[in-house]
Amino acid sequence: MRIRALVFDLFDTLIDLPMDALPRVTIAGNTFPSTVGALHEIFAARHPIDFEAFAKAMREVDREWRARLYEEGREFPTPERFAASSSRAA
Repeated sequence: MRIRALVFDLFDTLIDLPMDALPRVTIAGNTFPSTVGALHEIFAARHPIDFEAFAKAMREVDREWRARLYEEGREFPTPERFAASSSRAA
């Protein structure tokens, strides 16, 4: 059989992602390493929004889309994730 495609998992496979090096954030009383704080700063500079509301919008979109895309065997592209989260948070 001829090889038609090659797929690589990027983060934590080809690129080491040291979670302990990420800044820690607290969302809904839970503290964990994440970049969502930096994303919030960038977004809120143009569209003022509370951090918790921003994080909630991102979490909701991720849960809704990830389930559907997983069933289809598709990755959740970052640009689509940010566009959907941004429109919900705005």
